[in-house]
Amino acid sequence: MKRLITFLGCFAVSATMVSADNMRMAVTTSFHNSGLSDSLLPAIEQDIGLKLDLLVVGTGQAIRLGKAGDVDAILVHSRSAEEAFV
Repeated sequence: MKRLITFLGCFAVSATMVSADNMRMAVTTSFHNSGLSDSLLPAIEQDIGLKLDLLVVGTGQAIRLGKAGDVDAILVHSRSAEEAFV
């Protein structure tokens, strides 16, 4: 959890340059449908001080959105795809 919040916090800095109140984040459907977004996101929003606007998509689309700069952060469940993206 701390790693996730730290990771998102890094992106929050760049997000604040665009909008002081919101951060766009692409998450996978499996993450969202698991109920984790309802459990974790309020704590993340409180920690980083920004409102998260979620785009719920598949892993590939989330990574494409990240590469294009259309979102400030991504949360996916494919380690190899994450490593290739970073």
